[in-house]
Amino acid sequence: MRILGIGLSHCCGVCLIEDERIVFAQEEDRFSRRRRHKGWPEQSLRYLLGHFGLQEADIDLCVLSDVQTAERLGKRLNARRTILVHHHLAHVMSGWALAPWGDFDCVSIDGGGDLGSWESFGAVRDRKLVHWESNCGSRLAKGNVVRRGLLGRPKTGHTFGSYWSVPSVINFGLVDRHGVAGYEGKLMGLAGWGDADAFDCRQAGYDAAFELKRYGDYHYLVTRGHPKIGEEHLCRTSDGRQLTLQEVRRLRKQEKVIVAEYDLDKVDDRRFAANFGALLQQRTNRILLDLFAANFTPEMPVVVSGGTFSNVVTNGLLNQRYRLFVTPPMGDDGLALGAAAWGAYLEGIERLECPGMTLGFDAGSNADVDSARVAECLVNREIVGLIEGRMEFGPRALGARSILSDAQDNHANWTINERLDRVEYMPFAPVIMEEHAAEVLVGWRPEHLSARHMTLTYQVNPAWAKKLEGVVHVDGTVRPQVIGRAENPVYYDVLREYFKRTGIPVLINTSFNVHGEPMLRTVEHGLQSLKEGRIDLLVAGNRLHRPGDVRLEA
Repeated sequence: MRILGIGLSHCCGVCLIEDERIVFAQEEDRFSRRRRHKGWPEQSLRYLLGHFGLQEADIDLCVLSDVQTAERLGKRLNARRTILVHHHLAHVMSGWALAPWGDFDCVSIDGGGDLGSWESFGAVRDRKLVHWESNCGSRLAKGNVVRRGLLGRPKTGHTFGSYWSVPSVINFGLVDRHGVAGYEGKLMGLAGWGDADAFDCRQAGYDAAFELKRYGDYHYLVTRGHPKIGEEHLCRTSDGRQLTLQEVRRLRKQEKVIVAEYDLDKVDDRRFAANFGALLQQRTNRILLDLFAANFTPEMPVVVSGGTFSNVVTNGLLNQRYRLFVTPPMGDDGLALGAAAWGAYLEGIERLECPGMTLGFDAGSNADVDSARVAECLVNREIVGLIEGRMEFGPRALGARSILSDAQDNHANWTINERLDRVEYMPFAPVIMEEHAAEVLVGWRPEHLSARHMTLTYQVNPAWAKKLEGVVHVDGTVRPQVIGRAENPVYYDVLREYFKRTGIPVLINTSFNVHGEPMLRTVEHGLQSLKEGRIDLLVAGNRLHRPGDVRLEA
């Protein structure tokens, strides 16, 4: 049985399930090189079919998400059967596909999906989805049929995700050079530098508020006020221009001209943004903790999905109180997986086998490379690029397409940021040997599954904080990837050799890409990065490469 899931939102992509096993999943932008590619995943689909030697007619079931985009595009695969699945049901099913438990509750929250949806709730018992409903009024009915409007439509306001995305784009201009958004994480990073109490909502013209309201079986998150700071429908730039939001969008999308109300290169504007970010983070923490308290219990695991749960600070707080699993591809990149999982579920499959989150393009292993030589380079504070095996599926670099560096001080931060055209206020994430995670991270336990996917924050043990200045954020937290050798032997062995030489079981791990570009996919991409001076050493193609493609024998 071959089931193909196709996600059609931004970060579109494909996922193939064969006989209860997830065998491939990858985002389109890894192939097209257009960050957050939206629409039909032409190149990733072509690669998948070619790699597995398949024709379209060999696909038994194709599942598309989301419904409205699929209807608008009108494209279909020549599969034996094709169905559509609701955006938020696909989010929930992406969590179902990867969650280890038989019984758990589900919640998805994001910036918007089918029919005005932006949040949904579900319950899984004995691996069966016994309940699912969304704020758009859709719910799961008898026979696994999604019905529209049975609840009525809860009045939940603007999408919760827009309270992060609109200020990021309109107020602060957090987009890439192509005008593509999706940098709410930068505002989250700035929040650590800010003071929520210093942000004057009245003076700034900010009226947003969040609360809970019961509709049917759940307490829904309800938003009030407008997501934007200042005038609702206008953008007043620092140089005195006054533009409609439609004009701002047109300039960004069509002419690649970035217009914003504040200039983050200016100290006062950056401080304003940091204070606002701190306020929004504080309110996000509070309302999601309240939502969990109203709907869930500490005893029953909770699986979360949707772009809102890319907020690692909030996830870290929830993880302290609940048995939490953050779906690794929590955003719309996970829709392809969720679509395929829904197809599998309808076919009577109750549990999927997944080999890990390296499910994409295979660039070959570096099994013969001397990890000790790589570790020596890291001890000498060189910046190392690693292209190892199959590529990660999802937003996090987990050692397959990673840049590694010494984590002991801030020297590497400035170097990497300058080389990759990134901003200096964003913290780098650490990769930590599982054997030492409890020493470094306050409250870490082996059952914290999401710590393996960089989707939680932890406070750092004070004894370690001063040793790890390269990864500890200004608020004293880190967003770790905890690994054991079985997950990625080459990656782990480099870290272990580094630990032998330094006594530090931690390295910087950041995604292998320049700002505004998707993660690198191929060895050739890595060699180009080496040529451009982005890194000092490339581990790829089972060799070590130096600038000028001078190869060192493994």
